[in-house]
Amino acid sequence: MVVSKLPEITEAFAKPFESVDKLVFVSTNGKGGPSQFTQEIITMINSVPNSVNSLTGFDMKATMRDIHRKSHPIQSKNTTNQI
Repeated sequence: MVVSKLPEITEAFAKPFESVDKLVFVSTNGKGGPSQFTQEIITMINSVPNSVNSLTGFDMKATMRDIHRKSHPIQSKNTTNQI
C-alpha cells in the first residue's frame, strides 16, 4: 500500500539535499530567499497525493481520510472533507 511507503518516498525526496553544502538564493521577482525555498518545498510536498493519484490511480487523500475516520470516529462525525 502506498501509505506504508510514505516514509520511503519522503526519504527519497530528501536524499538529494544531503549532499548540499551551500544554498544560493537568486530571485528575479524580489520574492526569493529562504522563505521562498520553504514555500517551494511545501508546494512540492502538497503535490504528492495528486501525483500519486495521476500515476497510479491510488487516492491518497481518500485513504488518509478513511484511516482518520476509523481511528477517530467521534471527531470524524464533526468534520467533513478537511483532509
